[in-house]
Amino acid sequence: KEWFCGKSICIAVGSRGIAQLPVIVKTVIETLKRFTCHIYIVPAMGSHGGAVSENQTMILKHLGVSEETMGVPVKSSMDTDIIGFTEDQIPVYFDHMANQGDYTITIARIKPHCSFRGKYESGMVKMNVIGLGKQRGADYCHSRGMKNMGENLEKIGRVHMEKSNLLFCLGLMENAYDQICMVRAVAREKIMEEEPGLL
Repeated sequence: KEWFCGKSICIAVGSRGIAQLPVIVKTVIETLKRFTCHIYIVPAMGSHGGAVSENQTMILKHLGVSEETMGVPVKSSMDTDIIGFTEDQIPVYFDHMANQGDYTITIARIKPHCSFRGKYESGMVKMNVIGLGKQRGADYCHSRGMKNMGENLEKIGRVHMEKSNLLFCLGLMENAYDQICMVRAVAREKIMEEEPGLL
């Protein structure tokens, strides 16, 4: 595991009220610290908070995730980098702060979406395409309508999995009582294959 030591690791955290979110994020941080990684957090929430970086930091703080509670910096920005293009030449956006790290780890709850159906709904792929796509990524997908959301998540998501610095996603599932019932780390190269079954 020497290749992991000393690397800069971005942890991407979304705006959803996930059960025990601060405990989960803190556990990931403490595990990474064992490898002397340089860790920081970015908000991965598309255009939530009015697409204002300071508001996204405040949303995380409201959820219990802040520099004070986690012991690592929170780097919030609405700037994005284009990391590639889909086959039909759609630009694929990725959070600039996340892109500055050696690796990014996302934390995402996997569940059905209330507004559309597809192979990928709320979960790991959406966290990358829309969450880390920031306002530009979110605006593109939403402007094409919910009936096309599943298709867009898939084709843009495939570019994310190929081109981004994503290392893995910590996929979370809740039971009918809104309690965490399963936690699974899924490597980047397995996300497109495994998420439909977890959904």
